[in-house]
Amino acid sequence: MLESHKSGYVDLHDLDEARQLCKFYIDASEENRNLLRDELYKFSRNPLAWNAM
Repeated sequence: MLESHKSGYVDLHDLDEARQLCKFYIDASEENRNLLRDELYKFSRNPLAWNAM
């Protein structure tokens, strides 16, 4: 999400050279980015509290 926010897109080829060029965009509001940031912070502080499904 950060890469898409900074550069406008994410190219999957940059992450995996075996892939063909494939750009995708993530459009998230500031509110949604803040929610994601907060949940990632909580996870980083106590990952064992999260129940893997």
